Amino acid sequence: MHYTIPGALPITLLISDGLLLLFLRYEVASPPQWSARWRGYKTSSSLRNPQTWQEANIYAYRWLGRLIKSTLVLQLGVLLFTSLDTALAFTAGYIVVGGLCLLPLTEWHMHRIFSADGIRRAD
Repeated sequence: MHYTIPGALPITLLISDGLLLLFLRYEVASPPQWSARWRGYKTSSSLRNPQTWQEANIYAYRWLGRLIKSTLVLQLGVLLFTSLDTALAFTAGYIVVGGLCLLPLTEWHMHRIFSADGIRRAD
């Protein structure tokens, strides 16, 4: 069985990355407040106090921003030099691996910056 992917799909991928970047820019500019119930990076290390909450959210959003920017560059490169199917598979894999790295990298950052009591370590 052979199917064709509409020609607008590459443009849609690039536009969706742009919209995600705009959303992340907003999130970094106004991170979720300490009392936010549905937004934000929520783990035991980020919920200790308002300072850990803010640090974890800013770090996570910046990590996601870097991931999306690199995905955009990767998509452009892969779309120019390979087939669309290869570009979609490569991009999906890249986003999944990058997204899975978010939790351990943010937790490592939090343990490096804050003590177990949620007090910022001296640099």
